[in-house]
Amino acid sequence: TVTVRDQTDTDVWENKARVVMDTVRRKGSEASLALISALCEEDRCLSAELNLT
Repeated sequence: TVTVRDQTDTDVWENKARVVMDTVRRKGSEASLALISALCEEDRCLSAELNLT
């Protein structure tokens, strides 16, 4: 089961990820490509799930 604390931790993590993505998007295509490249290098499973590869 999911506790209130687990849900809060998840919400915080998701918000931080959203802030990073929004920041990179505002910086333009070069920053977006750099982030995608880093994600593909660091986590192949996640990048495959997100269809980045």
